[in-house]
Amino acid sequence: MIRTALKIFSCTSITTLLCVLLQATQAWPANGDGLPTALRLATSRHPSVTAKLAELKSLGYDINAAEAGRYPSLSVQAQAMSGDQSQVVARLQQPLWAGGRIDGGINLAEMRLHAAQAAFLQVRRQLMEDTAATYAELLGARERLRAAELNVSEHEKLLGLISRRQAGSIASEADVRLARSRWTQAQTLREQLLGAVDKARGDLLALTQAPLEGLLAIEDELLNLPESALIMAKAETSSPVVQQRLVEVKVAGIQTDLRRADMMPTLYAQLERDIVAADRNGTSSPDTRIGVALTGTVEGIGLAGFGRIKAATALVEAARQDVETARNDVRRRTRALVSDRNTYLRVMEGNNLLVAATQETLESFMRQYDAGRKSWVDVLNAQKELADARQAMEQTKSSLMEFSLRLGVVTGQLDRYAELQP
Repeated sequence: MIRTALKIFSCTSITTLLCVLLQATQAWPANGDGLPTALRLATSRHPSVTAKLAELKSLGYDINAAEAGRYPSLSVQAQAMSGDQSQVVARLQQPLWAGGRIDGGINLAEMRLHAAQAAFLQVRRQLMEDTAATYAELLGARERLRAAELNVSEHEKLLGLISRRQAGSIASEADVRLARSRWTQAQTLREQLLGAVDKARGDLLALTQAPLEGLLAIEDELLNLPESALIMAKAETSSPVVQQRLVEVKVAGIQTDLRRADMMPTLYAQLERDIVAADRNGTSSPDTRIGVALTGTVEGIGLAGFGRIKAATALVEAARQDVETARNDVRRRTRALVSDRNTYLRVMEGNNLLVAATQETLESFMRQYDAGRKSWVDVLNAQKELADARQAMEQTKSSLMEFSLRLGVVTGQLDRYAELQP
């Protein structure tokens, strides 16, 4: 009854997951304009998700095949012997006791399904992380483009100002050429950022498999994170890789039990029926027999079996070490993400102050230029510093969003926005 319940649960889980993903594909329109929509689309439409679903379905069938080992098996044996004797025998065998091989095979199939489900979660988590990072990159590139367009507009005003002064013989031709050169540089940066926006949009489309016509700003709720210690703990406990490695330890243990069970005989209830039985005189005497049979094979007087047991036991220890390796990798990566995020938080404060200071400097230089105390080069240099400060601030904002979102995915906090099944 327990095995049957597990079978029903596994099949139901896969079916439910398929239905959820199908509904996700139909329910969320392609013109959604928020990060949650992008996450849902990526985790339901990406080809790697479809491939993993097919693998899960195959492993579900493996469970059915393993459970079929409890049912009777039918075999037919035909033989022609010396002395003009021939025989065709139908044999029906029902396993009564197999030393744990049947139950072990079922357990192994179920654990492999659980390991594949953890691997499937890892695929979807990676898609979420890539999508969130690309979304943040796209938003950041778009904001840097706006800053670049503002810079072009401001350079146009400065170029117009110096051109009017040159026409009135107040400024030199060299000042006009310098202003036009800086204006051209501002246009070049704008074109570069147009390409960056287009590339990021294409990368996001490759992940979501559907265009996002509008892009909303990322809500603060998606960016809020707990303290660093809690982030580290959540990252380890919610890691699909760690979960998969833990299941693989169980798989290795079951395989060890199966190697021991392979050395045990199998007890059958057996029914035999002679379909054809003839001797050299042409007489036939078909017969039906019923009884029990005990079969077993010991290879190499047992040495081969013991060798397989030792090999399987060694794999258990290797699997345990893989768990520790996975945990260490999660801790190392999470610690690096936390460190990068904290760094950009500090840099962000400096960038805000820098933008405000350079803006005030430019305004001051413009007043001093009108009063004849600053040169035109000083004004253009101040404008360039302001543009660079704005670009640095927007780049820092984008990087801060990216690292915050990556941590949100790693800790499992964004699962509910992608509507992943627990």
